[in-house]
Amino acid sequence: MRENLTHHGRSSGRVFSAFVFSVFLAAAFVLASCAGGGGSNPQTQPETTPEATAEATEEERMLEATQIDSGSLGQGGAEPRAVVASSPETISAATGIQSLRDAESTTASGGEKVYVAVLWGEKNTGGYAVEIEGASLEGERVEIFLALQSPPEGAIVSQALTYPYAVAALGGLDPANKDFVLTDQSGRELEWPVETA
Repeated sequence: MRENLTHHGRSSGRVFSAFVFSVFLAAAFVLASCAGGGGSNPQTQPETTPEATAEATEEERMLEATQIDSGSLGQGGAEPRAVVASSPETISAATGIQSLRDAESTTASGGEKVYVAVLWGEKNTGGYAVEIEGASLEGERVEIFLALQSPPEGAIVSQALTYPYAVAALGGLDPANKDFVLTDQSGRELEWPVETA
């Protein structure tokens, strides 16, 4: 009798386990159907149109960035900063970069152009350089990628104050209502002020 009760108890436990497992599978199937869209109500699905796809790709893209000038100024501000303007002449007036006065406004191909000058601030010696390596647009955020180069330890450099800078043209960008940010080669966001001229 004890054997029959034990056997009956084991059978009930197995049936209960099988029941729980089947309920679990049914719930998983229902959730997968809802998440996967199989058999779901088409009215609840967002409509994907070519226009919507074009908008999404327009919101996140690399910009054409052409560096048009770089070097070191003989004088300038002590702190790093960036200036955004619609022409090289405006950048020249705002920064004192004389070589841009005669620069053409057609360095980036087609469409609207924005010019960005990045000034690294005052350095105690030569051997410092800044390059604008690229830019991307995501929503209203324009990220400008910089490479900042310091002189190697022990390098022979000029013993004078220098003011390294770089200027680039960004093609196909309307600067209105954009938030410009600068990042260095390690991906660190720089807290340099960005002015619009």
